[in-house]
Order: sequence, then structure tokens, then C-alpha cells
Amino acid sequence: SDSIETMYRNPQRNRGIMLPALDGGRAVFTESGAPDEAYVTWNLVYVADAGAKPVTLEHARRPMGSPGIVPQPTISGDRLVYALQTIHGHRATSSLVEIDLRTMERTVLAESNFDKLEYWYPSLDGDRLVYGTVEYAHDKTNGERHVYLLDLSQRDAKPQRLDTDGEASQPSIYGDTVVWKSAPRSFNANNWGQVIRYSISKGTTDRLDYLGERTGYFLMFPRVGPRFVAAEPSDWTKLAVWDLETDTQITVDGPFFALSNNIGLELAAVEYYRLVRGDGGFIRPSLGRDVFVWIAATDFTGSLSQIRFVRLPSPS
Repeated sequence: SDSIETMYRNPQRNRGIMLPALDGGRAVFTESGAPDEAYVTWNLVYVADAGAKPVTLEHARRPMGSPGIVPQPTISGDRLVYALQTIHGHRATSSLVEIDLRTMERTVLAESNFDKLEYWYPSLDGDRLVYGTVEYAHDKTNGERHVYLLDLSQRDAKPQRLDTDGEASQPSIYGDTVVWKSAPRSFNANNWGQVIRYSISKGTTDRLDYLGERTGYFLMFPRVGPRFVAAEPSDWTKLAVWDLETDTQITVDGPFFALSNNIGLELAAVEYYRLVRGDGGFIRPSLGRDVFVWIAATDFTGSLSQIRFVRLPSPS
């Protein structure tokens, strides 16, 4: 199709690219690989538009098997923020870094020893930043997990903690709404949980009965857009979005996109790709503003799959 452009072509074919953070034509992502049997390297790459020269923002080279987390980026307008872990010998530092895309000026928003406090999963909407932390002051084994809101337009603004239970992670923000994953502290921070919704203007929280998981812990990576919420379930046979206006769930039934409540969504595009892994069903659902994207395995072995997306209705 003439409408499809290549934004970035990796010259090293033995390296992988993680899912990018996108805003308009801008993208930021981590590409990584093992140049030899002894080391792993990664680069945090920013691309201003299709055809633009890639800019490497961060780089690391670590011994194979050593602990380490690649940067987690988010982008909105002229702001780019990422969570970064740096390792020097036996010391690791966790930080939040902001890039002004007009000047490429770099600002460290927060920094801590990794064994005391970790910064995770930032999410931007304009000047508002939400991010997660793992804080070990109260529990050296698991740590309390919190979600904070920071207004980057205010130079001296202090982070505002949004959760009340220390079980919050993987936040996402759009407009007045913040969503995050809630799971017991005995769970790993990257394990499954439930979806919590927070209203910035009201200061209230409620737990969504998304995919029937109000009492279970089987969801992760919630994302919020202008009207809908999406998350990845542990059960790959389920696929749905949550309508914030009506507080109801819209379920996708089967590989041919039959909608349970017939709100008139249309399958916008289907392209075939091969998956390395997967046992069939719906994999890696993601939400970018009003575009809902997922991978559907068509032969339930994962060897032949489709990338599908729909454009969701705008707020009324």
C-alpha cells in the first residue's frame, strides 16, 4: 500500500525492536540484541518522522545473563519521558528522564538507588505524567507499588500519589482518567492484576469489572484513551474494551470480529505476519488513543496470525 511508510529499518538483522511509544509521526523504542556470546546491548532510539534520521538517546552494553531492564518510554507532543536503569559495577540507579523534543534538552526528573526505589512504566498526556514505583522501605522483599501524578508544566510541582494501598503499577493517563493494574504485593510487579480507574478531578477510584475480573487477578498493561480502556488478559480467548461513557464492556467474539452490542465498529485492516510464539487466540491487545490493535492467531498454533485494528468511536 502507498500509505504504508517505513519509519525505521534496523541495519543489524539479528536484533529485535520492542513495541514503540507513538505520538503522531514520532516514535521512541528500544532495539536490542547480542553482538556476540558474551554481551547484550540495547539502544533507546527516537525517530521524529518516517524517513528522519534515528537519534540514539541511551545505550548500554552488559554481560550476557546480567540483570538489567531496558528503558520504558512514553511520548506526548513535545515531551518524551522514559524510565532508565543504569548499572555501574555492583551499583544500579533508577531514574525518570525527560527530553524536550524541541531542543533535545535532557532533564532528570527523579533518581534513586535501585535497591531503594524503582521507577516503572511512565505514561504522558500533554504536560501530565503518571508513573509507577516500587519502594522497598516497608518491604525489602516485595516492596510497595505506587502510582504518582506529576504536572511537568509546573517547575516546582511535587508528585501526587494516587493509590492508597501500595498495590498499584503499570499506569496510563488520558485527560481526566488514570488507569492502573492492582495486584497483591506478594505478586511480582509484572504479574497479572485488576484494572483500577482514577478520576483526577474527583479524586476517586473504582475497580472495573473488565472481563469479569473484579474479584480475580488476570489482567495487565491497562491503557486508556479518549473513551475506552484496554488491557491484556491471561486468557487469550478473551478480547474486549471498556467504554468509559457507558461503563459497559464491548466484547469481540471469535476471529471474524462479531461485536456483542453492535455499536458499528468496522474492521479497518488485516495484514498477515508470522509469530515466533503463541498458542492461538488474541494476543497483545493495545490501545493508542482511539485505535485498538491486537494479534489474532488464525490457525491456533501461532505460526500464521493477523495483526488487526479498529478505530473506536470518539466521545459523545
